[in-house]
Amino acid sequence: MHLLLVLLLVSAPPAISDFSESTPLNPESSLTGDAKDLIYACRFDEAADQNYDNWPDSWTRRRGRQYPHYLKIEIDDDPSPAANDDKESPGRTHRALRIQLDGGAAEVHAPPVEISSTYSYFVRMRLRTDRLKHDEAYFSVAFLDQDQRQMGKSHYSSRLTRSQEWTPVQVGPLAPVDPAMRYLRIAVHVHPTAEADLVGDVWCDDVEVIRLPRMSLSTERDHHLFTQAADIAFTCRVSGISNEHHQVQFELLDLWENQVQVVVIPMENDPTATAARKKNSDYAGRAIWQPGPLKNGFYRLRVGTPGESEALQRETTFVLAVPALPRANGEFGWAMPEGEEPFSFRGLSDLLSHVGVHWLKFPCWYSESDEARADQLANFAERLDLNAIRMVGVLDKPPHEMRSLFGREADAPVASLFSDPEVWRPVIDPIMSRLSLKVRWWQLGGDDDASFVGLPELEGKIREIKSRLERFGQEIEVGIVWQWLNEPPATAAPPWEFLSFTEQPSFTHIDLNQYLASAGRQAARWVVLSPLPASEYSLETRARDLVLRMMATRMQNAPAVFISRPLDTEHGLLHPDGSPGPLLLPWRTAALALAGAEYLGTLQLPSGSHNQVFARDGEAIMVVWNESPTREVLYLGESVRQLDVWGGESTPAQEEHRQVIDVGPMPTFLVGLHEGIARWRLSFHFENDRLASVFGRSQTNGYRFTNHFPQGLGGRATLQTPDVWSVNRPQASFKASAGEEIREPFSVLLKNGASSGPQPVRVDFEVTAEKLYRFSVYPTMHVGLGDITLRLQTMLNADGALVVRQQMTNNTDEKVSFNCLMFAPGRRRQRVQVLEQGRGLSTQSFIYPDGSDLLGENLWLRAEEIGGDRILNYHVPVQP
Repeated sequence: MHLLLVLLLVSAPPAISDFSESTPLNPESSLTGDAKDLIYACRFDEAADQNYDNWPDSWTRRRGRQYPHYLKIEIDDDPSPAANDDKESPGRTHRALRIQLDGGAAEVHAPPVEISSTYSYFVRMRLRTDRLKHDEAYFSVAFLDQDQRQMGKSHYSSRLTRSQEWTPVQVGPLAPVDPAMRYLRIAVHVHPTAEADLVGDVWCDDVEVIRLPRMSLSTERDHHLFTQAADIAFTCRVSGISNEHHQVQFELLDLWENQVQVVVIPMENDPTATAARKKNSDYAGRAIWQPGPLKNGFYRLRVGTPGESEALQRETTFVLAVPALPRANGEFGWAMPEGEEPFSFRGLSDLLSHVGVHWLKFPCWYSESDEARADQLANFAERLDLNAIRMVGVLDKPPHEMRSLFGREADAPVASLFSDPEVWRPVIDPIMSRLSLKVRWWQLGGDDDASFVGLPELEGKIREIKSRLERFGQEIEVGIVWQWLNEPPATAAPPWEFLSFTEQPSFTHIDLNQYLASAGRQAARWVVLSPLPASEYSLETRARDLVLRMMATRMQNAPAVFISRPLDTEHGLLHPDGSPGPLLLPWRTAALALAGAEYLGTLQLPSGSHNQVFARDGEAIMVVWNESPTREVLYLGESVRQLDVWGGESTPAQEEHRQVIDVGPMPTFLVGLHEGIARWRLSFHFENDRLASVFGRSQTNGYRFTNHFPQGLGGRATLQTPDVWSVNRPQASFKASAGEEIREPFSVLLKNGASSGPQPVRVDFEVTAEKLYRFSVYPTMHVGLGDITLRLQTMLNADGALVVRQQMTNNTDEKVSFNCLMFAPGRRRQRVQVLEQGRGLSTQSFIYPDGSDLLGENLWLRAEEIGGDRILNYHVPVQP
């Protein structure tokens, strides 16, 4: 009996609840062979199990409701063929730590390893998974203080699932950011995803902690965003090296990896080295780099010590941009579901004020006993308010120490968390009591939690929750997450003030515009955007898509627009360490240019580029782009500036009084446009923009425009049309008071040879206000009423002949007949007939031998109506 008790005590592995204290390991005792930088290793062999209980010495496992004790975890013989290839000990059975799955999660901790802030650390191990379907296996590394309390966040390896052979996984190099970090803790995790595996194994082996020289990069701006090149300075600190005769190379690259600068700087003694470093025999030095003059944009800084190992290399990013002018309001914001990290509250507030953010979704669920967190959140909300940033308190996941109150619902969606008032009221009341005077907007659930969608009796449930949240005397605005593909509840007076719409998958800007236009108006429509994934799309595609979707939200006047996870390399704007990502500047450029702007419409530009026009603060703003590189030449105002999405700013070149705008697939912003002229152009329209395709007969028409200058004025309008049009009144003088609409009549006669289809027209204005303005509008008129349309295509066939395919469409129910004559330079005229064609499409062809001789020429099709007076003229260039 006593023997059985002893055996049970020996075989039971130590357990921990959460992250309890355990015995630190002296790194020097784990050195093996000549590996002087290997400060800890565990092979799960005899040296790791000196009491032969099949449990690694000094290791612990986590226990709890989610970490069941019945999961078998022990050192075991590894049966995999690849495991028994030990060249040093042939025939020896390989042993490793085995975790046998049976539902639930598992977490195993190595003993804390003593560290020094002089060095950085690299942790690696091997993992093998067998028959996993839902669970993931990985490991994490965290730094601990003297009392073995965690400092900062954990760092995670890549994750394995399914069945995988022995796979090396690693974390680091990691550098302690605080001298108070005294230990390093390794935890091996096996966690379910949507479901838990009931069978399967996870194997772990060759756990190593390697000490490396430490290199760090720092700057006074934690967010790495600068508005003056003179303020840019980075300090590289190196410690843990054996001698002081080192140099540091700084290499600066632009967004496209082009080298901008490279300089080598000798290291000097680091006067800020801590006492711990000074008493160490290794050297600690620093080098300070300043780039000098730079253009605005995104930069990547690579730093290394020439000739040293890869461990002594670091990389970071920064941006240089024009200062952000303060604005009292705006629509663009971020959601920070993980809180302020990696920034301080002050650093985060400073960053947000520089990147066009006016809204911030922030988790506000904290423990009632955590008074320090309550004070931090209250002060943070005040600081944001001073920077014209509205804070949205998010009630999503309860803090860890409060999850036991919710039982099995602790990890459930928010709709389940708020299902029982007796549970959530006592928890939420202290939060609202402290913060409701500071935070006006509250969202139930994170942006990925649409659990209220489809909930029965939703209106009554939200009304009950809101009533409780307002019991402390402050009226608040409550909202929930919704999905675009689900119709919002049809209620005249909903209890929620906003619905936060999420995209899954991401919409195009056209789709987003349409969904916003059709969304219900009972509550404010907030929009959550997620940039396209970096692993699947080019940077140019992602930037273009993001800017156009931001533009679409302003076209539909969405009151709040959020990036869901800005600190995400795949879908965000920043890297997880807080340094700028390549999409930060496109976001910032669009947010600063469009915040608070009123949508006006779209203009017809001379070269046909896409555009959208907005107005703000007495000036107009244009977003313009074109699938093909082109130039738009037109007068826009006296103070026009062109902004590219990468932070560049320039003054357009001019041809006479007109600006020359280079346009391409990437949207560009034109700011400082004359608002009166922009609105004037948008107001211009023909009374009838279609002319009958009839020659030799006068057709009456007219055009209208409105004076959007702030004062009365006089001027002259000149109508410029194709030469084969005859206009009876091409020029007109006018006087207009502010806001007055003017009508100018004219008539037009089409001569033989006038082309059918859309035809460019120009109206030149000379306007005398406080000065003389000369500008033009570029409308389109259509020759032909649209009842009969023609389309021509050219191609060379296998015999080298040119085939001209004619497609005639009759959009009416009347039958029509046409003689179709094709004229080609140097060739005989050809004719085909279309007889009695009803509604629909018919196809005819013209064929010219030796078609290559006609490449680049223009062909003329003249379609004469049989028994009618319509004549359709079309010209087509010959293309292979």
